[in-house]
Parts: sequence; structure tokens; C-alpha cells
Amino acid sequence: MKAKLIGLLILVALIMAVPTQDVEAAKKGAKSVNSVVSLGLGINTIDIMYEKRISKYNSFTAKVEYYHRYENWDGFGLKASYRWYIKDIIQDGKSPLEGLSAGPFARYTMWSYSADNLHASFDGGSSMAIGGEVSYKWLFGGKWTVEPLVEIGISLTDPDGFGTMSPFGLTVSVGYVID
Repeated sequence: MKAKLIGLLILVALIMAVPTQDVEAAKKGAKSVNSVVSLGLGINTIDIMYEKRISKYNSFTAKVEYYHRYENWDGFGLKASYRWYIKDIIQDGKSPLEGLSAGPFARYTMWSYSADNLHASFDGGSSMAIGGEVSYKWLFGGKWTVEPLVEIGISLTDPDGFGTMSPFGLTVSVGYVID
């Protein structure tokens, strides 16, 4: 399991190192955002996300997430997603990483259980989920972003005693542009 986690971290680092392909537009002074770091809050969730534009209308995100669920369950997870900025649907004159985006995600979470009661035999475990997400990002003052995100997913695995994760998620993030 540690080897898979290390492999995922290496893959994330390699993808983030890919330079953007819209370098000529940036040189000509076109309004463009290449990467954003954000802090997100959701229901029983907090996350830190890094988003990097990897082509004219696409980006890759990597998130580190912390969960507190059902009073006794705490989780630490990694989430990656690939986003398409949908410029054909909403012609808003925005340049990625702004505007409407959608795409698939994958999440891996390590859970711990802490309680001194009848179910204290649960020792945590891990869960994996895949799904899709839709978000809309606003840029303010050229450096700050606000982004609500809605996701729907399928839980592939869950730790014993945990039950099934909710298939829906909602997060609102505030970010800072780091070109």
C-alpha cells in the first residue's frame, strides 16, 4: 500500500511539472492563469488544492484532504482530477483557469477510528472513490479566486464499520493565483 501511495505522489509531481502549452499567449500579454493554490471547506471536510493548467482548456488538480465523519472517524486523503474548461457552453470571455469546468476525479483516503466503546475493535482502513465534478471559478483582482465545486462519486472500497461514503460532495474554495 505504501508503494502505491508513493507511486501516486510521484505521478502527481510529474504532472504538475509539465509546462503549460499556452506560453505564446502569456508572452503576448493575454490574460491567463497558469496555477492556483486554494483552501476549501466542505461539510466535515477541509482541503488544500493545487491546480495547474496543462493545455489551453484543461487542468490537473491535486488535493490533500482531511475528513471528520461520524464523530469517531478521521481521514486523510489524496484526490486528483482532470478538468475541462467548457468554453463552448458558456461564452463568458473567461480564460482558464476561470469559468465553468467539469471532469473525472479519483480519491484515496486513509481512515482512523478512535472511540472507547463497544466498536473500539475498528482500526480504520482505507477507501477509494471515483466520480465526476463540476465547478465554476471566479477571479477577483487578478490574484484571488472563489470556486464552488459539486461532485458525485462511487465508493469502490470502505473500511470495516464505516458504512458507505455519501456519493455527493460540496466544497467552496478560496484560492490565490501563483503564475
